[in-house]
Amino acid sequence: MRIMIVDDDPLVQESLKIILEKDGDIEVVRLCGSGREAVSAFAEAKPDLVLSDIRME
Repeated sequence: MRIMIVDDDPLVQESLKIILEKDGDIEVVRLCGSGREAVSAFAEAKPDLVLSDIRME
């Protein structure tokens, strides 16, 4: 499964990436720091799932 992580905290992004990629079936295809960045990157990254923080600064 291809996952895009969207969070404004780089520590949270990296922590989630490490945890998720321990499962061999998961590939984190993109880390984004804002909703705007995620929308721009979505077509290129082609994730199966977007994991997003809903309260970003």
